[in-house]
Amino acid sequence: YLNGLKLLKFITSLEFMYKIGILVGMVVSFWIFRTAQSLIIGQIVALSILIPIEYLLVNQRLLKDHWMLETIVTMLPSFFISAIIIFDQIGITFGLGLITVLVYYLYYLNKKRFKIKLLLE
Repeated sequence: YLNGLKLLKFITSLEFMYKIGILVGMVVSFWIFRTAQSLIIGQIVALSILIPIEYLLVNQRLLKDHWMLETIVTMLPSFFISAIIIFDQIGITFGLGLITVLVYYLYYLNKKRFKIKLLLE
């Protein structure tokens, strides 16, 4: 749906948002830390901020109802898995992994959203 010419200005503005955000993140991070790794850190921080904003804008444009809930629930598994990578403790890893699987199962595999027959055809 987003590939249509009708939304070309919207898609282009999202791309500019990403590019400018990444450049700002890299410059600010390099200005603070002055290392080559800080460029990567700046990109990661910028994308961690901008991806939820993109999801929010796209869902707001495409979905008529529950667009905020869709945005939040779509981002939860990614944030939980990122936290698993950052916190290297077995209890936190197990707890966040369990929450991630539970959110995925309850939200995406419920009967209203997921049609198993479509996969098996």
